[in-house]
Amino acid sequence: MEYEAKVIFIGDSNVGKTCIIKRCTSNEFLENATPTLSSNYSLISIKTAESNIRIQFWDTAGDEKYRSIVPMFYRGSQAAVIVYSIDDRKTFQDIDYFIESLKANLD
Repeated sequence: MEYEAKVIFIGDSNVGKTCIIKRCTSNEFLENATPTLSSNYSLISIKTAESNIRIQFWDTAGDEKYRSIVPMFYRGSQAAVIVYSIDDRKTFQDIDYFIESLKANLD
């Protein structure tokens, strides 16, 4: 069997979305990631005895000036990961915005 899933990572800028995806896809840790502009796409493939699983990781821009385009990347997603920084209370408070954005833009 073949399975494919699209997972989007959303949240404010500089919360670690890119670093989490890099760790998941290549087991690397980025000391100094540059801000994502628009979006980036990564893919991992997992083979089991019964199936092949492909997971698309979509890294979206967190900067407020890109918020109007980020919802177009939600389309076709099976999961969303909302990321915030434990060092920045505002990024936690902004989670409500991202939840509402998901609700308004998903089927």
